[in-house]
Amino acid sequence: MGRARIFTPEALVSIPVMVESGLRAAEIAERLGTTPKSLRVVCSRNGIPLRKSFNGMKRKVVFANTTSEAGRDDNVVTVALPPSVRLSLSREAQRRETLPQRLIERLFGIIAQDELYDAVLGTPPRKEAARRA
Repeated sequence: MGRARIFTPEALVSIPVMVESGLRAAEIAERLGTTPKSLRVVCSRNGIPLRKSFNGMKRKVVFANTTSEAGRDDNVVTVALPPSVRLSLSREAQRRETLPQRLIERLFGIIAQDELYDAVLGTPPRKEAARRA
């Protein structure tokens, strides 16, 4: 009989909750029955941060990072995502053998290119917003 799996989907979802509650990596690892080193590796592979967010703000994901000739970042979009969404994106990226950032870039690129906003969001834009455009 094989060893019990420590990093179940439920355990992965619980890690950000424990981080936000103030637990350190060593304490989380102890609760899960693993080592801090293993915890760090698994969290890194799944895009789960082990640092508490600042002032209750959610962790952010940068979609693209390009530097202009002036040395500043252009075309950078930063979005706050809940841990469950980050975990889902990380899993899907891993399944597709790509990085979560690349998956997000591809998703948003297809939505914009094919104008799938209504299909994805399920509602048409408000008339007021449409008039300003």
